[in-house]
Amino acid sequence: MSRKPRASQLGVTPADYEVMLAGQDGHCALCPSTPKTRRLHVDHNHRTGVVRGLLCFGCNRTLPYYKDSDWLSKAASYVARFEEDEHVPAAVVDSREAEILDLRAQGMTLQEIATRYSISRQRVHQIVQGEK
Repeated sequence: MSRKPRASQLGVTPADYEVMLAGQDGHCALCPSTPKTRRLHVDHNHRTGVVRGLLCFGCNRTLPYYKDSDWLSKAASYVARFEEDEHVPAAVVDSREAEILDLRAQGMTLQEIATRYSISRQRVHQIVQGEK
C-alpha cells in the first residue's frame, strides 16, 4: 500500500501548494528556509483541520508543542527578552561593574565572568574596556 501524501489528505492539490508557496515568497511561513530537495510540509490546525500554510521540517516539528495561541505569544515574548546579547538587564550588570573589574584584575577570564553573571563575554569585555 503506497503512502498518500499528507497534502492531498488535507485537500491541498499540487496547484494549491504552488499558490501557497508563491504567497510565502518560496519559503517556510515561519523562517527563511526554502525547499531544496524536499517539499515544505502543509501545516494545519489539528483540532479544526484548517490549513494554515507551508512549513519547513524544523518548524513543522517544533510548532505542535505549543499549548495555545496565548501560551505561544507569552513564549515568544519570553524568548525575545533573551535574544539580545545580554541575558541580564544592563542596570543589573552596571551595578556589578566594580565586582566584574575586580574579578578581572584577580585574573578571572572574560568567559568565567560572563558565566558567573549570565552575560555575554563581549559585554564583559566592554565593561573591562570602560565601554557602555
